[in-house]
Amino acid sequence: EQSLMAIRIPIISDFSDAGVKAASKSFGDLQSKAKGLGASLPLIGIAMAGIGAASTFIYKAVQAAADDQKSQALLERQLKQTLNANDLLVASMERYVSKAQLATGITDTQLRDGLATLVRATGSATEAQDLLNLSMDISVATGKDLDSVNLALAKAANGNFTALTKLGIPLDETAVKTKDLTEITKSLNDQFGGAAATAANTFQGKIKILKGQLGEIVETIGAALLPYL
Repeated sequence: EQSLMAIRIPIISDFSDAGVKAASKSFGDLQSKAKGLGASLPLIGIAMAGIGAASTFIYKAVQAAADDQKSQALLERQLKQTLNANDLLVASMERYVSKAQLATGITDTQLRDGLATLVRATGSATEAQDLLNLSMDISVATGKDLDSVNLALAKAANGNFTALTKLGIPLDETAVKTKDLTEITKSLNDQFGGAAATAANTFQGKIKILKGQLGEIVETIGAALLPYL
């Protein structure tokens, strides 16, 4: 009880005209501020929505740049591991990827993955590019997934043509028996060669290429932001 009495909490209520007027003024000021805030809320909402959209864009741009950086690094590693490639060859393969992407609208990540797969299978940068060109034609003409066609051609380069036949791609039986890859690829080029270029020249193909270029712009913005993150 003594400890409770030692703590004094005075509650003072001064009910006077001055007190009432002061309270009234305070509430009036608060009401005015509340109304002002209410009028500003739509603008604040728009600003916050804009900040949210910008944040989302920045996140996507940085993520795209990071994925692209990873894709480049993995292809470079594969080229050096398999071909003992120097910087000139690595740069040459990147130029090929850029040109192929611009011509077809296929993402650079898919193209690099395909090159890495075919370089491993053939041990040659030139053969890998030739087979990837063929793979793009086959994919467009048949509707088969590009990665699946790449893998099938990679297996064919090592004498296994089963994956190609499972994709429903017709092969020369004599060439299959002799495991003549040159004859097989010649036959496939006769059937499917130029399909990717034909598709790229259509309205749908041009839209796909445009989307790819917009994606490249986003990657470029993301790459510029990467050092700050």
